[in-house]
Amino acid sequence: MIAMQLAVNQLLKSSESNSIERIVWLDDQYCYVVNVNEETFPYQMALEEVSESLQNEAKVIVEHDPYATTVENDELTEAELSKREFAWAIIQAIYSVPAIFDSKQRAQLIKEASEDFGVTKKTVRQYLKRFWARGMTKNSLLPDYMNCGKVMSQEKSFDKK
Repeated sequence: MIAMQLAVNQLLKSSESNSIERIVWLDDQYCYVVNVNEETFPYQMALEEVSESLQNEAKVIVEHDPYATTVENDELTEAELSKREFAWAIIQAIYSVPAIFDSKQRAQLIKEASEDFGVTKKTVRQYLKRFWARGMTKNSLLPDYMNCGKVMSQEKSFDKK
């Protein structure tokens, strides 16, 4: 049976919409997935439904994870390291399975973490979504500093007056 081939952190690509979903948790009846491109909260799908969609090729298993990059700590700046460690501490404080997958319990965990760590609930939600979408590793919480700043190839060139 294909359901036995499913594993946590595996990627499933939909052939119709080209969306990629990451499996974040499996139990005996359900598969919890997040949309990698939109960084959403997990939603549940029946294992039978996922198995059927894999058999019908409506979904395919993605072999290459776009977020699976290895980064050495000495390549990171102090700001990146401190932000990653702070976000990781928050995730470790609230990540309890299966409570984190129930929206009411997750809301309570997020509220407690925001009070304990002195950040907004929105920040905690963003950390959780990024953690799930980017591979559920410590480095998935790194800030996207490489996307900041001006693209130098699009610089204006000025002629003399």
